[in-house]
Amino acid sequence: MPDLREKALGYIKQYGPVIPVQLSKELHTDILMAGAILSELVANKMVKITSVKRGGSPFYYTSGQEYKLQNLKEHLHEKEQEAYSLLSKEKVVKDKDVGPVLRVALRALKDYAIPITVTSRNGEELFWRWYLSSEQDVKKRVELLLTDAVQEEKKEEIQTISYPQGEPQEKRIPLVQKEVIKEKPLPVREEKKILKPVEKPFDNLVRAYFTKHDFSIVVEESVRKNREHSYVARIPSQIGKLDFYVKIKNKKVITPTDLSLAYSEGQLKKLPVLFISNGVLTKKAQENLAKQFKGQVFFRTL
Repeated sequence: MPDLREKALGYIKQYGPVIPVQLSKELHTDILMAGAILSELVANKMVKITSVKRGGSPFYYTSGQEYKLQNLKEHLHEKEQEAYSLLSKEKVVKDKDVGPVLRVALRALKDYAIPITVTSRNGEELFWRWYLSSEQDVKKRVELLLTDAVQEEKKEEIQTISYPQGEPQEKRIPLVQKEVIKEKPLPVREEKKILKPVEKPFDNLVRAYFTKHDFSIVVEESVRKNREHSYVARIPSQIGKLDFYVKIKNKKVITPTDLSLAYSEGQLKKLPVLFISNGVLTKKAQENLAKQFKGQVFFRTL
């Protein structure tokens, strides 16, 4: 086994990103053994794993091969490819400046889109940065997007003056151009990627709920620590365990927008949605849940 691990690691360093079936052929072993070796390498932080999948299998790569993830673009869904193209071109985009579908797609681009939270005069705002962008380029781009400069065009005031002889004429009196004042943007605080669950009350409740109901986590993502989480989880049923997209929100009131975003995310993953919250649904959200979001289930708990 140690020899196989070393051989597998060497192969990934040379040819990564790779999928398990490629490694199994190289090692002349079955897919289960290749998967076990890859899982061990990931657990020991010697190999990284992608969210992008090919035929249901993620890709495995090592540090320094991040730029090669661009070769996996073809395995993204259509809207994810659209979000990928936008972000790779702009380097930084403001979440609220794109439509709902692209907002969902950006959240699905875990390998390429890094969320950052910026504090401005309007409070906290969410931005997405291209994963290969330098810190300096990101800060410049964010500052540009946040600049609230007053752009005054040169104008002329027109007055009509009657002269003793002849027809009234127009006299153009230029106005004094106002000084352009640029607001100095507040410091950018990058949202760090969460490697381990944060030990906070809401997060403890989430884990306790999963344990109590025997949920098996397939994919875990913390969108906003101690406030919002999303998972692909395997949930017990009368016909065995089924995969669900699980959205959990620490919020007093759940709106139709909350349900719509969760539903869209589930649609991208082609999974039914289980929405869990400690809050209550608005009347409109209750109506939309019954009529529009088929396959989505809401539980008030935690």
